[in-house]
Amino acid sequence: MMNDKKHILMVDDVATNLKCAAEIFKDDFRLSMEKSGENALLFLKHIKPDLVILDINMPNMDGYEFLEQMKLDPECANIPVVFLTSDSDMESEIKSLRMGAMDYIRKPFDPQVMISRIHKILEIEDIKKELSVKSCTDSLTGLWDRQYFEEQVNDTLEQNNQGVFFLIDLDNFKNINDTYGHIAGDKVLKSFCEKVLVLSEDHMFAGRLGGDEFAVFIRGKMEINQIKETALLLIQNLNHAILNCIGYLEGVGVSVGISVADRDGKDFLTLYHKADKALYYVKQNGKHGYHFFMENDADTFSSPSIQKGDIGFRQLKNMIEEPVDCVGAYQVETDNFRSIFQFITRSISRTKQHVHMLLFTLEHKDNASDFDRAEALVVKTLEKVIGNSLRRGDVQARFSNLQIVVILMDATKENSSMVAERILQQFLNENIENYSLLYEIEEIQSNRVDQL
Repeated sequence: MMNDKKHILMVDDVATNLKCAAEIFKDDFRLSMEKSGENALLFLKHIKPDLVILDINMPNMDGYEFLEQMKLDPECANIPVVFLTSDSDMESEIKSLRMGAMDYIRKPFDPQVMISRIHKILEIEDIKKELSVKSCTDSLTGLWDRQYFEEQVNDTLEQNNQGVFFLIDLDNFKNINDTYGHIAGDKVLKSFCEKVLVLSEDHMFAGRLGGDEFAVFIRGKMEINQIKETALLLIQNLNHAILNCIGYLEGVGVSVGISVADRDGKDFLTLYHKADKALYYVKQNGKHGYHFFMENDADTFSSPSIQKGDIGFRQLKNMIEEPVDCVGAYQVETDNFRSIFQFITRSISRTKQHVHMLLFTLEHKDNASDFDRAEALVVKTLEKVIGNSLRRGDVQARFSNLQIVVILMDATKENSSMVAERILQQFLNENIENYSLLYEIEEIQSNRVDQL
């Protein structure tokens, strides 16, 4: 088909050369022609060919000057260039290759040899592009990896500070791997991401940020209803992927946190951080839904998983119970932590347990206050270190921008100190620069006398 042919731009001020090229290339390539370097640069502003064939000796702007100007445009800098010239001196060839030309073909030339050399250059370029794409994509799912996805979001926001960030986390995905094996889990991920890739258009791209955490970014302004529809579509796509691959598995689903540029932020890290807070809200309120980030959660649009109306006891139990295979500390929001703390102070005189509270504080060694970066990266790492170091009966919450508070149930001061030191060492093992970790310990005392 004509559209499958590679597109070549030929720049030569001699009309007979252009006519000859058109005849030679007609069966192998799609050819565009310009008679001057100036016109060719204007052409490149609108159309990006697969290769440029360039004469050296042209009036006003010679081939060398054209190549210099072309390389200044980031969108054209990597287009391969072949010099086609009557110059026979070695210095011209050396100069051309040093400037970045892929080949130097002297006139007169054998048409078939020239066509073969151009095909070979284009083949090499295709391989380079394929390797470049592979280096930026997740090998399992085909989505962009975190680094490239972050670069794309930042580049997009620099040009147009509007867009919507969807942070996607698969709920209880470990259940699939534990029940059906990792091959089945990978199959679900591939199926889900295939559906996401179908959604991706010029204004939308998707990435795998790690494990079972994904993100979708849509350029430009969206109405609230459009954002909701997209979030629901992402949720439905995963549910379909699970059903198609393994059938129904209770507790497995998807939660989505949403942040909006530029209302919530103007760069990847800020939007990621805000979407992560919204995602955390979903996780703490029944999972399997979406949530918009807002400073005051009471003003946000609620997740569809939170319904009003009468429910049965089984539905209630399914909504509030925690999966039995959860490990590590119980992570809650600050308000929930306050309620738990108050409950413990009410009951501690009856249980006779030793309960200690730990406060971990991150300090920036340079006294900087880049809270968005700290919360998005450093604090999240600390949360995981703490959560993985504690028991299921312990509790943790993010208390401020750079602080995490922990309740250790049935633990002496000596045991609490050992736990804190272990967390400190594991955090140091993460090799996070510019931050140090401090902690304080205090035993929780009952604040009232029980009335029998």
